[in-house]
Amino acid sequence: MNTIYPFGCLSLSEGKISFQNMVRLDPGGALIFRVDLPARPPMYGLWNQIPSTDDTGWNAEIVRFGYFSKNAVGDQRPGARLTLSVLEGRVVEALVRVLFATPEMRNRTFPFMRRPSAFFGVVTFALDWVVLAAK
Repeated sequence: MNTIYPFGCLSLSEGKISFQNMVRLDPGGALIFRVDLPARPPMYGLWNQIPSTDDTGWNAEIVRFGYFSKNAVGDQRPGARLTLSVLEGRVVEALVRVLFATPEMRNRTFPFMRRPSAFFGVVTFALDWVVLAAK
């Protein structure tokens, strides 16, 4: 088993992206993804399931991104996340959208494999999901 990419990896010209094993966060587990951009260390992000109002399924929200370690995901202290250029932020957003839109990647990991049809396919990004450098 590949420990770096346990659920496979999408390799695109802009970089690589993959879902990762969950990590423990108080009070529960955290859903994690990894991005590898050229000339950058691996970066990790946190995403959540957003249930529909009728509880028939869910969408995904990217909560925070830019952690240097998946074990640091959830740390909200200043400086806990790497700062990206505006271009890098756009690239990461595009990679995330491709990852969530690719059934072969989704269906290898929790929570998708439990009930693949429950994911409605919408990915949103929290307002402060990434730390961007000043222009």
